Amino acid sequence: MKALPNVLLAATVAMLATNAYADVTIDHTYRSNVRSNGGSLAGSYAVRAINTDSPNPSGTPIERERNFHTFDLSGLSGTITGATLRVWVDPKDGDPGSGIGNQTGAPYQSSDSSEDILLYDVSSDASDLVNSPTATEFADIGSGNLYGTLTVNDDDAGEYIEAVLNAQAIADLNAAIGGLWSVGGALDFNGSYGANSNFISERVLHDDNNELNDLPSQLVLTGSVVPEPSSVLLVLGTVAGWAVLRRR
Repeated sequence: MKALPNVLLAATVAMLATNAYADVTIDHTYRSNVRSNGGSLAGSYAVRAINTDSPNPSGTPIERERNFHTFDLSGLSGTITGATLRVWVDPKDGDPGSGIGNQTGAPYQSSDSSEDILLYDVSSDASDLVNSPTATEFADIGSGNLYGTLTVNDDDAGEYIEAVLNAQAIADLNAAIGGLWSVGGALDFNGSYGANSNFISERVLHDDNNELNDLPSQLVLTGSVVPEPSSVLLVLGTVAGWAVLRRR
């Protein structure tokens, strides 16, 4: 029976080791779009490219909206070895695929069957992105180190889409443990237009601006993410207490 505390200690360590490698899912703290001339559209996290040539768009389009997602990593410790970004696509009905903009709030507006959003690192402060975004923040969230690609299909609506983040993102996530981490998104415009469009070229992740209908963006982390040291000490202290009682 004297070996019982050692058994409990081994079981406790095994339990902590098992929990250390469980996936951790974090909902976004902030999420929005940023317009090329600064500011944002309330409740929206769409990305968009436009061309104002009329009647038939031609030439190089202008990116009008990019987006960002900010996550709070302050409750984590340990090492992250993998990460997946999950983004909600609004279920609002509309006329996806027509290429006509500003119509009914369709979540997907493009003549192509899919569009890519390039994911980038973000150096701007989260408070600036949320409260007072400018053209500087717009440039930041669509440039720099590439983290991955989020693909949106024309029939994605009312569901999550995902992008597995690369080694650069993992390194930056580990450096950001204990604080906030942001990822930016910019439309990878491929040069095609809707047949009837004389204003908007492509726009995806557009929603009805009703945030109550939108599920959060999520960051799914894997790796040796461990409990805070105080939690571990509390459990080990309890086991030690059992050992003392057994000796008596």
